[in-house]
Amino acid sequence: MTCQELARNIAAPTTDVEACDVTNRRTPLGAATGRSQASAPRVGALAQNPSSAVERASCVVPRGCGPASAGSSRRRPSSDDVTGRALMARRPGSSNTRALTPPDSAGRTHDNEAPPHPRLIQCRVDALRIAYRVELSRRQELELADALRIAQQIGGEIRYVVGGTLFALKHKGARDKAYRLTNDDATILAGGDRYGFGVVVEVRAKFLANNIFDDAVNFAWDLAKAVSGNTPDEERVRRLDLCADALGVEFGEGDTENFVSRARRRVFHHPGADYALSSGAKLRYTGFCIAPKNPISARLYNKVAELQSRYQPSDEKRVMEETAFRAAGWNEGSSAWRLEVQLQGDVLDELDLRDARSVQPKLNSIWVYAFGSPNDCIGDGWCRLVVRCTTRRERDPVDPRWAVFQQADFGSRDSTPAKRVQRVRGGPSLAHALGTLRSYLAGSGRLPVVDGSPEDVLAKDLAAFADVVTHEPELLSTYLKRREGARARFASRDDGRVAPEGRGICAALLDDDLDFEEGFG
Repeated sequence: MTCQELARNIAAPTTDVEACDVTNRRTPLGAATGRSQASAPRVGALAQNPSSAVERASCVVPRGCGPASAGSSRRRPSSDDVTGRALMARRPGSSNTRALTPPDSAGRTHDNEAPPHPRLIQCRVDALRIAYRVELSRRQELELADALRIAQQIGGEIRYVVGGTLFALKHKGARDKAYRLTNDDATILAGGDRYGFGVVVEVRAKFLANNIFDDAVNFAWDLAKAVSGNTPDEERVRRLDLCADALGVEFGEGDTENFVSRARRRVFHHPGADYALSSGAKLRYTGFCIAPKNPISARLYNKVAELQSRYQPSDEKRVMEETAFRAAGWNEGSSAWRLEVQLQGDVLDELDLRDARSVQPKLNSIWVYAFGSPNDCIGDGWCRLVVRCTTRRERDPVDPRWAVFQQADFGSRDSTPAKRVQRVRGGPSLAHALGTLRSYLAGSGRLPVVDGSPEDVLAKDLAAFADVVTHEPELLSTYLKRREGARARFASRDDGRVAPEGRGICAALLDDDLDFEEGFG
């Protein structure tokens, strides 16, 4: 089966499947053979109807795809490859209705309910953590210490007011902060910090869902100022999460191998409690983790299942989310899938997102960078889900279900992909280079016990290493070429790591190694 035929099968009209309006020749389905493409709708018209994301997958022939000959080595997708992925929700009555329709708590399927048309229902910032460079005033330090002492005595939490807002002061801190205060809108961590960031505020999803982004930034600033008793000198974003929810789409474990990502870590079909719904003794898997614990990571999971497994029906978090789903046409027992991206650490520097006041205009750009542009059937996002039809996944077209999430609009005007400027690697440090040398000599039995000053011993070790290398013809034959390549690679870099005048390389290595060990000691 060729890629054109596979794309046509995804949206082909049948008696029980919603038909797409356009074929992969850009000709309306059902038109007479040979109809001129000039009279057919153009691809650009698809942008006027963002909800019909199914059309976009059938409008593309991936690069490198052509008719598969009998002797072709390309993989030919079988019928199971298409139907097994549950590309779109089928109408009730089809042969796989029960397999695709989410069961309710009793395990029953809803055969009398038509699944909603695939569409995006909401998108927003889902988490925001900001650190503030500020020290606690003497007065605030004493007040917090007294309150913490009482909380520890009772082994629980006590009420504490910050800037007119009621919080619960926990009897245990978090990380390197002694004081932890929480309520439904935010979490505050306060205390000494080795880098001077005495207050960290994380704004919760509830507040972010009901307020604009700039108000959330101002809210966090006011809390930091009130709890510290001083005006912060600097604010620095430490975490940013964006999310989008969609109805009418379903995903399964078979999609695991269809993700394309620039991340080195794998994609996991996650059975964790956050992404699973327990049905009797059997656990229903519902979500994926892409590059977990990376500076940039993503999650795709059934939000309804997560809410039902973690919260009671009366919990405010569950009520808030389900109310928003119902307003968008969600029915009890059906699914709502959430795609979210989490940014933290170095990636915030590389995307220039550390300044909280400049983040809002970049929200659309961040989403496009993470998951691709809705204007391209073959996207170039950091992560995307594709329809497999070639041996090279990066050339395959974007899955129609993924295209639904690509339509997310966070209210910022700029929708061009954010530019990520990654740091320039400066080669190994002197400490790492010296450690490698020692490890090799010791592992090969060439590190004897010797007496003398550190400089003399190091000189002998360097000489021993040089003697080993000179007896390796293969290394010597390519050394000059590799040396020139390394020199060219780092020719424009000047990080000051040059031995000071009047000192030898041995002394520089020794000093650097001591600093390295003391820093991690």
